[in-house]
Amino acid sequence: MEIGMEEEWIEGRLKRGLRPLRPRHGALAAAVAAAAGAGASPRRAPANATIFSHIYSVRRGAGEGPESPQEALAPPSQLQPPRLYEHTLEGDEQVVFTHRINLPRPATARGRGPCGRRWPGWALEAQVQALREQPDGHPEPLRRHAGEDCTIEIPAVTLRVGRRDEGSFRLQWTRPKIHVDGYEIHLVPTGDPEGAVSLQLPGSATSFERSGLGPGQEFSVTVRAQRAQRLGPPATQSVRTRIDAPRDLRPTGATATSLSLRWEPPAAQPDGYTLHYRPVGRDSTEPPTRLTLPPNRTTLTLTGLRSTTQYTLTLTAHRGPEQSPPASTSATTAPEASGTEPPATPSLSRPGPPPGDLAVTDVSPDRFRVTWTATTGTFQHFLLQYREPGSRAPPGQTQVPGGKRSVIVAQLSPSTEYEVELRGVAPDGTISEPITTGVWTAPPGGGPGPGDLGALGVRNVTSDGFGLQWRARQGLFQSFLLRYEDAAGRTGPREAEVPADQRATRLGGLRPGTEYNVTLYGVHRGQLSPPLRARVRTAPAEPGTQPSLGELSASDVTHDSILLSWTVQDGDFDSFLLQYKDAEGKPQALPVDGGSHTVTVTNLAPSRRYKFNLYGISGRKRLGPVSTDAVTAKEPREPELTFQPSLGELSASDVTHDSVLLSWTIQTGDFDSFLLQYKNAEGKPQALPVDGGSRTVTVTNLAPSHRYKFNLYGISGRKRLGPVSTDAVTGPPKEVPTTQPSLGELSASDVTHDSTLLSWTVQAGDFDSFLLQYKDAEGKPQVLPMDGGSRTFTVTNLAPSRRYKFNLYGVSGSKHLGPVSTDAVTATVRQEEEPTAEPSLGGLSASDITHDSILLSWTVQAGDFDSFLLQYKDAEGKPQALPVDGGSRTVTVTNLAPSHRYNFKFYGVSGRKRLGPISTNAVTAAAPTEEVPTAQPSLGELSASDITHDSILLSWTVQAEDFDSFLLQYKDAQGKPQALPVDGGSRTVTITNLAPSRRYKFNLYGISGRKRLGPISTDTVTAPQKEVLTAQPSLGELSASDVTHNSILLSWTVQAGDFDSFLLQYKDAQGKPQVLPVEGGSRTVTITNLAPSRRYKFSLYGISGRKRLGPVSTDAVTAAVPDGEQELTFQPSLGELSASDVTHDSVLLSWTIQAGDFDSFLLQYKDAEGKPQALPVDGGSRTVTVTNLAPSRRYKFNLYGISGRKRLGPVSTDTVTAVAPRDEAVGTQLRLGELSAANAAHDSIDLSWTVEEGTFDSFILQYRDAEGNPQALPVDGALRSLHLHDLAPSRRYKFNLYGVSGRKRLGPVSTDAVTAAAPTEAVPTAQPSLGELSASDVTHNSILLSWSIQAGDFDSFLLQYKDAEGKPQVLPVDGGSRTVTVTNLAPSRRYKFNLYGISGRKRLGPVSTDTVTATAPTEEVPTAQPSLGELSASDVTHNSILLSWTIQAGDFDSFLLQYKDAQGKPQALPVDGGSHTVTVTNLAPSRRYKFNLYGISGRKRLGPVSTDTVTGQRLLPRAPMEEVPTAQPSLGELSASDVTHDSILLSWSIQAGDFDSFLLEYKDAQGKSQALPVDGGSRTVTITNLAPSRRYKFNLYGISSRKRLGPVSTDTVTAAAPMEEVPTAQPSLGELSASDVTHDSILLSWSIQAGDFDSFLLEYKDAQGKSQALPVDGGSRTVTITNLAPSRRYKFNLYGISSRKRLGPVSTDTVTAAAPTEAVPTARPSLGELSASDVTHDSILLSWTIQAGDFDSFLLQYKDAQGKPQALPVDGGSRTVTITNLAPSRRYKFHLYGISGRKRLGPVSTDTVTAAAPTEAVPTAQPSLGEFSASDVTHDSILLSWTIQAGDFDSFLLQYKDAQGKPQALPVEGGSRTVTITNLAPSRRYKFNLYGISGRKRLGPISTDTITGHWLLP
Repeated sequence: MEIGMEEEWIEGRLKRGLRPLRPRHGALAAAVAAAAGAGASPRRAPANATIFSHIYSVRRGAGEGPESPQEALAPPSQLQPPRLYEHTLEGDEQVVFTHRINLPRPATARGRGPCGRRWPGWALEAQVQALREQPDGHPEPLRRHAGEDCTIEIPAVTLRVGRRDEGSFRLQWTRPKIHVDGYEIHLVPTGDPEGAVSLQLPGSATSFERSGLGPGQEFSVTVRAQRAQRLGPPATQSVRTRIDAPRDLRPTGATATSLSLRWEPPAAQPDGYTLHYRPVGRDSTEPPTRLTLPPNRTTLTLTGLRSTTQYTLTLTAHRGPEQSPPASTSATTAPEASGTEPPATPSLSRPGPPPGDLAVTDVSPDRFRVTWTATTGTFQHFLLQYREPGSRAPPGQTQVPGGKRSVIVAQLSPSTEYEVELRGVAPDGTISEPITTGVWTAPPGGGPGPGDLGALGVRNVTSDGFGLQWRARQGLFQSFLLRYEDAAGRTGPREAEVPADQRATRLGGLRPGTEYNVTLYGVHRGQLSPPLRARVRTAPAEPGTQPSLGELSASDVTHDSILLSWTVQDGDFDSFLLQYKDAEGKPQALPVDGGSHTVTVTNLAPSRRYKFNLYGISGRKRLGPVSTDAVTAKEPREPELTFQPSLGELSASDVTHDSVLLSWTIQTGDFDSFLLQYKNAEGKPQALPVDGGSRTVTVTNLAPSHRYKFNLYGISGRKRLGPVSTDAVTGPPKEVPTTQPSLGELSASDVTHDSTLLSWTVQAGDFDSFLLQYKDAEGKPQVLPMDGGSRTFTVTNLAPSRRYKFNLYGVSGSKHLGPVSTDAVTATVRQEEEPTAEPSLGGLSASDITHDSILLSWTVQAGDFDSFLLQYKDAEGKPQALPVDGGSRTVTVTNLAPSHRYNFKFYGVSGRKRLGPISTNAVTAAAPTEEVPTAQPSLGELSASDITHDSILLSWTVQAEDFDSFLLQYKDAQGKPQALPVDGGSRTVTITNLAPSRRYKFNLYGISGRKRLGPISTDTVTAPQKEVLTAQPSLGELSASDVTHNSILLSWTVQAGDFDSFLLQYKDAQGKPQVLPVEGGSRTVTITNLAPSRRYKFSLYGISGRKRLGPVSTDAVTAAVPDGEQELTFQPSLGELSASDVTHDSVLLSWTIQAGDFDSFLLQYKDAEGKPQALPVDGGSRTVTVTNLAPSRRYKFNLYGISGRKRLGPVSTDTVTAVAPRDEAVGTQLRLGELSAANAAHDSIDLSWTVEEGTFDSFILQYRDAEGNPQALPVDGALRSLHLHDLAPSRRYKFNLYGVSGRKRLGPVSTDAVTAAAPTEAVPTAQPSLGELSASDVTHNSILLSWSIQAGDFDSFLLQYKDAEGKPQVLPVDGGSRTVTVTNLAPSRRYKFNLYGISGRKRLGPVSTDTVTATAPTEEVPTAQPSLGELSASDVTHNSILLSWTIQAGDFDSFLLQYKDAQGKPQALPVDGGSHTVTVTNLAPSRRYKFNLYGISGRKRLGPVSTDTVTGQRLLPRAPMEEVPTAQPSLGELSASDVTHDSILLSWSIQAGDFDSFLLEYKDAQGKSQALPVDGGSRTVTITNLAPSRRYKFNLYGISSRKRLGPVSTDTVTAAAPMEEVPTAQPSLGELSASDVTHDSILLSWSIQAGDFDSFLLEYKDAQGKSQALPVDGGSRTVTITNLAPSRRYKFNLYGISSRKRLGPVSTDTVTAAAPTEAVPTARPSLGELSASDVTHDSILLSWTIQAGDFDSFLLQYKDAQGKPQALPVDGGSRTVTITNLAPSRRYKFHLYGISGRKRLGPVSTDTVTAAAPTEAVPTAQPSLGEFSASDVTHDSILLSWTIQAGDFDSFLLQYKDAQGKPQALPVEGGSRTVTITNLAPSRRYKFNLYGISGRKRLGPISTDTITGHWLLP
């Protein structure tokens, strides 16, 4: 993807003060610089983002203030051309744009813009807003702020922080004096711009609250007022939630003079902690001691304390100036040690086990006794603390000697709950874990009461449980309720009921070493007593006992979900982790709570095999896995083509002390129902089902002043989507009325085999709700909440012949009263169920009629219904539909009007059928007389005025009182309902964006509290569209120019006014009329596809509104066809589209074709819900009937013609469907008859059918074509027969016919038929067919596939399969092949292979096979780890050392050599795994080096083995001791010439032999040594970048084998610097044009306006959308692009390369020709001869002949001087090519292939020898590459870096092969030295070749290879 950003939106005089920053790019880059004196800092962003940070400083000089905004903003055409920055993104890299604008203060009042806003602030603000709202980052042209209407003033908002805590914050503002429609809120988390959220608030809002946050989270909140669909100035406030307190502050050790503390850090990352401590008691007046601690501390030892003294300790966290709430505790130091024994030091080791069997006895109003057990000698003393739960006061504390086992706690308050905590202190100071219990002191009088529970004791604590005991008076409680849960919240609360006669119980099956909170209630007459609480930690697990997993199994398999269950053999796990791969092959990890043994995996793909691995997590260990695999079921047969619904936002409002109104939105689609989940005040999960049509629900029976979190799920089919969440805090409690409600009796009736009707009475008072409890057939408790107004309820899904006990509780506030109970036995199941018995309804009756509600009840005569539907009209006459559950027999209809007659119609829904209705009438009672009419506000009248063509002013009156707000409803021009909230103080509103000449009805509701009163209504018609009669546009003249053989440029003028568009008409070469629409702003158009040497007449019409003015005309004759050029084929074109036979739900569309033929058509329109619909139509059709339309609705239809890969058009029409029939026969039954086939030909069949009853709107015929693709053909409802064509011969087809009536689809009726055999004389119908596909030679990573062909020949084959990651792979295979080996497979994995045969444009098949790869080789012996041998050094010179090493065992992937260079900097040199030697160069003479060699195997780095050695002295070379005659080369002389101020040409001679290479050494202007390697065949080199007027000494060494001979030397002085440099003219590009267009190639040519370029770069995207970059020689002016796709539009960008600059681009786009329609099989092309001529030292001219036919292109292959293969594509029309960059005096062999279609024919060959190199050296300075290395290696990316030894390159070219083995070429800018390669495959070896481009030469390559990292699961 390429990002282009144009910075030209601050213009005119201010432009001189703006300096845009050029962005830099990288893995994480921030563009930072100073612009006009202002600076910027990098912004934090995601790790894979690129940041474009732009800083603008606006300056104004003295007297430069603009006269007006228009003067300051000059048109863009008067400014400098914009800068265009390009940045190439790879993979999932993101882009973040930031803009900062520094504004000056305005000098005078003249600097005001429209509406009084100061200039330039208003303009810049408008542009920044426009930039933010544009998706592509480009602002729109500068406009006046908030539109042109300066009468609209939008106030600013002043924000303040109203409240904030650890999880939420609230921002507040003052309601503006000017009415606003609403507010736009933009919330951006600091450091996470991707988490930004935007939402809307109504105009009545004055605060914004965000909850459900974490502590210490920071946000930037921007609020803008909105009025008349325009936004006001932004107000931004930074706000952060409070940081939370440290957790679990506790003492862990004590001595006579010290205390040790430990705590858990808060969730928010603090900057540090502050600890305050001081003694309690006599010295409590002394100030506390304060300590500041760093943020990483979680333990502390306080020293210098007094012995036997209690201290209070308070710890707070702080971040910046903010402090958290405090965490407090108290602790007592130990007594002084006796004698000379040193005091014990505190132990910070793991706390020991607590004392046991803690109990509380002898409870009185002011005291109780605490007893416990402990092993003798274990504890030196005990620490006992007690406090009231939740109290912030320091706890009471007493110290008990180690020999005692009880203590009396006195001076307590009566009837008060206390929490008692006991710890033991060991002799070494270690403090044990606590053991905790709870107790209530007795009431003052000591009398019995509901709270007389006594005390709760703990005993016999083990690793998996503990015992509990308590006291309670006999007969006081009916039972006890015990609730316990993991204190860390890892598991939900559990409950157990204890009989009334028990006073002890044991809890088992718990986790070892886990703290539990235990609560005990007594149940007294249905009420719960005040609780007793205890906190108990189970003993740690036995050492060495490790939990183990059992088996994993799958059940309840559907097409998209699987239920997994597992067992645990031993122990307990903290949690589980389930891993599997989804349908795309991406790994998924699902954490599961440790208490769960089942989980349902959803969102799976149908008919797919999944393998699940389950791990058990215990502490930090991951045990397992256990595994299973399962295949999901097939997808249901009739999937609905609806989009998956998605939830929007959930919000809470109307919060009272016991209820919350929740409302939500739906982004897309519809849900069947919703499920709301939350936890009640006791922490029990609650689930509330809600009907799918609802968008609000009121949750009642909540506890006051309690925070609730609500999760809403959407239910669609079997899927549960979501949740969306919100949380809210209920209000403070109300005063409870003194009269308590009470239940009456509960009875059961209407008992069936699976349901029972329960009814009950209420003796006194009213309940908020009811709660019904019973146990289902499996014995699981069921809880059903019911509304407080209900008195009956039908319980369904019961088991037959089973006794059920039902308990009903009444809920009043927070109290559960009751229960009242009843038993019932369900009936036996019916023995005979007649499947054909259709359910039928009985009677419908009304009862319990009040002034606003009616209870309806009904019976069912036979069968069961899935659900019911109740329909009636409300008091305003609007239809209402109420869905009812299929098990219900009663429903209460509420919100009715008093004294009103209602007619209720009741339908039963069974499957897709709606049976009925049955009906009843009822009149509601009169309204109660005790209503005070003066207390309710009422609306007056609504009227309309100030009517224009697109707006209406509505005003209304209020008769009494005031409303909180108003709601205005109406339907827009598309018939969509619109709802506009209006502030309660308003009496007028202007409705805009209306359609002209249209009647609108407006309904106004008044909102008071939760009531919606009204509506009052008015309707009015908008004015017609204004027509400016005086300004009618008129056309000028039409003229023709730029006439070619197939195109003409037409241009015209407009004398007056503006046109909406133009219409150009002419007749083509066949005489068919052509119509070309042209945009209204255009004045020219080029007409293409004309015939040569033909006269054309063109008529141009101007379109203004609905009028067509003109025409103006002109004639022109096209030119003759150029020699050798072929005429182009004509492109098909559409004519007109029209609608007829319009009914209330269908339209017949028909169209014409002006020219040519289309393959098919595509019809697009939007349905009644506004969803886009696309209907494919066969290319031979000219009509189609569109059904299932909505009555009285305007539809716009767009028709496209499909020709090859092109989509032409559209042509459009719109029409309005008829009004729905007034009376439709309700009970009319529709039924299809029979479907039959006749007249079967080899490619067609006649179908006919009958209709037994009723009339259908249309039919749909479904079948599968020869490739197995489903086809759906709509048929008009009046037809009874159809001729099907384009079928395949000798093939069985199954046809299904559906009847469509309204929105119902009935049927199908079906028939089978076989087409006749193909005619024998038709040769073209001999279609090839595939035989069988089989697999063999299966290894762990490869499979050999072979196949057979039954008949015919294929052009090629296509093999498809999915790799180990589940990604589809496509492997093309030559048409002559019958086998292929598939590699890079994963071991032990099932692969399915599909083989297609390609014949022409058809893809036949597939034939398939699947197989499993072998397991990975087992011969990996763990003991056979590779190991290094010895490392040794040899061939030591003064600057290089040859290192060699041995391998003792195994193989390494690679090696890493480390050493330090002469400056002491570490160096790391990667070496290939196959190498055992490496030469280290660039060393310093006479220096000791130590080398460490590591072996790399997988992710392990083994070793090192080491050696050290000293480099030699830098000595003049001595003659060798013994010379082998003629074997040793020797240097001649070195001389300098062509000396300039910055370069020298060095040349040398060779006395004898040949050198492998040369090394030139010298010192640069800074005195640093430079070493330049030179190729062994060179005799000259140009040294550049020298300093002027400076003496240089050059030493040349000859390198032969591993020896360095020489040097020979010379010195010279560079010339003086030139006095002045004449600026050279920068080259510039001319125009780029395309010609010689074929179906797969285009000839591009271009011109140069000025100067010369070093080279060119052509960029375009291929048929797969991948960017291609083609370097072109600087002397070329044409290039042929081949391998293009037919009938496809390509855009080409040409850049000119001059030095390091890339100028341009110039662009052109063109469309390739259609693929040839017929191939002559007899005219197979063949090559002639290949010959060479014009041979020079570095180039050869090759020419060839063609014996027969034509080739699409040619491919020339040869090997270069390094022996590397080169492949050069050549255009099919060429017969010669010049090969350059060859080596002198070298033999080359050339192979030429001819490419025809997908075949490669040939080769023909020739060989020749290049001439010797010229004797005179070319004095050009040649750059050279240095070293190439890889670093920062991840699983999918590598950072490559390189050095340059000498000179500069214009650009670089990086080549490598991707994971599929395809060559990739990446051009890199000449100034770069690093590049990051992304999208690599993990654990794969890559080799990278880097070339340097200098002028027309490509130097190099230098290479490196490396292996990507392993893929790690998150």
